Amino acid sequence: MSFCLMFPAGDIHLLTLMADAKTRLLYLCQLHQRWGDEEEVEAIYEDHPDIANNSGCLVERSTKDTTTFYMLKLAAMTGDESFKRFLNEAETYFLEHRLVYGGMMSIKTCIAEALSHARQAQQAFLTNSQTHFYPHLIEILEHLVESEMNDCIIRKTCHHTIKVWWRLVLALVQSRSVELEGGQAVVECHQVVPLLCCLFSTCYNLAFKHLEQSLVLEKATQDPRVSEVIQMLQTLYRRLCIGETTRPARALRHHEVEGESKYFPPCMRDLHGALKAQHRLRHGERYRYSLYLKDIGVPLKENIAFWENFYLKPHSGAAGGCTHAWQGSGKRYIYSLRHMYGQEGHRVNRPSHSCSSLQTIQPSAQDRGGCPFASHAPEHVALLEPLLGPNAAVGRAIRREVRAGRPSAACKTFMALALKGGCPPSDSVIRSVIDIEDVADLVPSCVFKKPSQHYMKVVAHHSNQ
Repeated sequence: MSFCLMFPAGDIHLLTLMADAKTRLLYLCQLHQRWGDEEEVEAIYEDHPDIANNSGCLVERSTKDTTTFYMLKLAAMTGDESFKRFLNEAETYFLEHRLVYGGMMSIKTCIAEALSHARQAQQAFLTNSQTHFYPHLIEILEHLVESEMNDCIIRKTCHHTIKVWWRLVLALVQSRSVELEGGQAVVECHQVVPLLCCLFSTCYNLAFKHLEQSLVLEKATQDPRVSEVIQMLQTLYRRLCIGETTRPARALRHHEVEGESKYFPPCMRDLHGALKAQHRLRHGERYRYSLYLKDIGVPLKENIAFWENFYLKPHSGAAGGCTHAWQGSGKRYIYSLRHMYGQEGHRVNRPSHSCSSLQTIQPSAQDRGGCPFASHAPEHVALLEPLLGPNAAVGRAIRREVRAGRPSAACKTFMALALKGGCPPSDSVIRSVIDIEDVADLVPSCVFKKPSQHYMKVVAHHSNQ
């Protein structure tokens, strides 16, 4: 699969375009929901015959593949920001899936096509951001070819590296997967696929501005047939990715957060526990937790009161180096919270973090709030075992998923136990023994993409009991 830097050409029947674009969106929604669980990803065709029966639009380098790629992008351009973010993540997952399963030849072909298309694109209209980015992209791709990192047969043990400006591989930098030398990230041969995914994601984001400035969007939406397809795709996206998300049943007061914390997923429960013990959180931790509170129904005024309550207290010596107090920093914290709620700055209502983004954060004493199931360190998973109560079998099932590198599957198992076992009103520990088979039967229904969705599903389940 190339980076799809060139617009598709040719004719296509309207009904065929609608069916193909719908199939691609259905597939991307399933891929996005199941990402992190290889077995679940492989079962998409089996679970959804409607996707399997019209999979021609998912065949690499086919005309339908390129056409539906751009059709979804046009639909997102006239939709909300969440549609754009979703497509960027899902299409990047799709590229990674293709490269991993396609092997060396797929990687080599992807690099060759991306290099060829990038050179051609330089001769066409580009935005200022693309004009700055494309030379970096071409330089990196050329280096991969010249150093033969594009078709290395010993990739796991190869010692070849490439130095890339760190801002082009933020995902690798944030997950501490690369070393930094003078502002350059040192990417090893076995990291070629993550490198390509980072570059693809940047290209995808820049293309939105390109479509807008090149008037492609304006001309396309003037055609009533294209507008009909766009409207259908936006409606389908809202139904699949927004409509199924449980909304907060009510607004939460700041003093009610403690009582609700027993329903929190492990990542946010860890942050809440650290805040209770230390009365402080580091900046990144506080940012993630504030957005989470916003999404589970804590209004702006209550979110401010929540943090004020803790930051008026003396900080603990183990607070991770944070010594700020509300008396001196309160105005800055209030502005930050108002910014998250879309009442300052660009006035964009910020979404909370997805599970996939939290899985890139390795939990540590210096940075809490990442996914504890994404770490292979046994001590991180061991911290969760007291929450399981006497359910050792469930603990073993969770550890198997962690060792297999399936953090989402591990968290679904934890959620299934929470749904099946429940939590006493005054306790966050599950006391009863739950049959592992009952837990396993419930796992497929535990679908969520954010910690906030995890919480709301658990709350909704127990409210109906």
